[in-house]
Amino acid sequence: GESARNYYLTKFFVVDGFYSLTYAAFYAITLLFLFNKIGIKKKIVLCLPILPIIGMLFDWAENLSFGIAIKYWDIEITSLYVFGNICTIIKFIFVYSSLFLVVSLLICFIVKCVKQKKESKNIDN
Repeated sequence: GESARNYYLTKFFVVDGFYSLTYAAFYAITLLFLFNKIGIKKKIVLCLPILPIIGMLFDWAENLSFGIAIKYWDIEITSLYVFGNICTIIKFIFVYSSLFLVVSLLICFIVKCVKQKKESKNIDN
């Protein structure tokens, strides 16, 4: 009812917006850190940390469209619902791509560390 709509618009909307900013910053910074640790310097690859930021922007667009739909719940705005759902799909594509990159780079970093440790052990022997 009305109280649930007000709760979403005043509390959840703000928290979800902050959460989006937090995960975007975490993924972007982690990607930059791992690129640096692995030694990747190509400019095109260094643009990949923008992916979680784009995901965050689509998350905000999704929240805004659903917020408008909730505020004006008595008016059917089909294009707004479609837009919100499209934003959700695009958001997940960018966020899960970021997660996949972080996990992949983390595996590469671990493999690199293990390989370097083995090589230094072989040199010491």
